[in-house]
Amino acid sequence: MAVVATLTEISDVDPTEMDPLFQSIDVESLDALFRGATDGNVRVTSTVAGREVTVTNDAVIANRTPDDDSGTVGIGEVPST
Repeated sequence: MAVVATLTEISDVDPTEMDPLFQSIDVESLDALFRGATDGNVRVTSTVAGREVTVTNDAVIANRTPDDDSGTVGIGEVPST
């Protein structure tokens, strides 16, 4: 959910307008990877919705597209489970 929230925030779209996340990444495997991580050093990067998205234990970082003039990234917190 943190990936979707971050992407929709920086893209300024409603989550229902996005393609389902499972079409881009295996969300169950991603969740399992982070659930099993105990040292806090897990980092996964993939392209989702045309953006490079990096997920760490505590953040989701989505690069803005090259045509965005702000040059910033969207950063969302990963909720604790």
